[in-house]
Amino acid sequence: MNRRAVILAALAVLPLAACGRRGKPVPPEGSVYPRHYPKIEFPDEKRAPAPEPETIEK
Repeated sequence: MNRRAVILAALAVLPLAACGRRGKPVPPEGSVYPRHYPKIEFPDEKRAPAPEPETIEK
C-alpha cells in the first residue's frame, strides 16, 4: 500500500516538474512589449440633470 502511494504521488507530481522557466524571460528582438502607455486623465463625471417627465393633461 505504501509503495503504491509513493508511485501515485510521483506520477501526480511528475507533469509539474517541467513547469516554468528558470531565470528572467528574454523578449525577442524587435519586440515592443512591455510598452509604456500615456496616462490619460478623464474629466470628472458630471451628470446632466434628469429631464422632467412629460405629463399629458386631460
